Amino acid sequence: MRKIFIIGLCMFIMCSVASAQEEWMPDPNLRQAVREALELPDEVTLAQPLMNQLTRLDAYRKEMTDLTGMEHATNIAWLSLAENHVSDLSPLAELFKLETLYLWANPISDLSPLANLGNLKALDLGGRRISDLRTLANLMWLENLNLRYNDIEDIAPLVNLKNLTRLSLSHNQIIDVSPLANLTNLEKLSIQNNKITDHSPLNALSLTIFEYDENCVLPSLPIHERIEKRRFPSIFGAWDGIGWSPILNLPEKSDLEQIALHDLYFCCLIFGQEFRDTPD
Repeated sequence: MRKIFIIGLCMFIMCSVASAQEEWMPDPNLRQAVREALELPDEVTLAQPLMNQLTRLDAYRKEMTDLTGMEHATNIAWLSLAENHVSDLSPLAELFKLETLYLWANPISDLSPLANLGNLKALDLGGRRISDLRTLANLMWLENLNLRYNDIEDIAPLVNLKNLTRLSLSHNQIIDVSPLANLTNLEKLSIQNNKITDHSPLNALSLTIFEYDENCVLPSLPIHERIEKRRFPSIFGAWDGIGWSPILNLPEKSDLEQIALHDLYFCCLIFGQEFRDTPD
């Protein structure tokens, strides 16, 4: 009888601990991702104080829906939550040591919990991406295929994140980019596939990489003028790339600079396209 009582008591305690764990971090996929990051053995319970040991968490594609519990990871500096089903970012609101945060391809619309994360240097809020274009090729027969996931319109909460050097907002519903005007440390900005009509607030930014739509013409990037007044002939480059079979012999320029001199340039073959062999 005593042994049965002890065993029953132990089971009760274990169940109580497990239940408590589920209460403060209810998403099982998040719990598993944190356990893996902390390298916790199965017999060790994930307790709140252990979250202070978490400085990095890669939870990419973990089918998570709820970030409750992440508020205890106050020492985390690098966090990837890309391609999940997260919409509420409030558990991240006081993770002030965060420097890198990947949130692309989540159903996010409210960015207000990020407003005070002033140490952020890299932030990715872009929409869904296709890592394997062959998969996309097999889906092209579907009508109304929607590859955008995030649904961000208001980026005003980002206005004070002045340490940002890299920011992606591609594939959203953004119209007003004026909150980005004072982010003078930005080096890379991606804003393509939005509803932006006025890009002028970005004029003062000194960007080294700028990914934008065709309708974006800034004084620092005079696309139409470059084409109309170019001092070089029309050039088409196909397949082999700058390094393999160069059309231009400009070793002093980077690959991107050489690609930019082409009027039409294919970097790869997708969707089952092939070049047909012809006589030289």
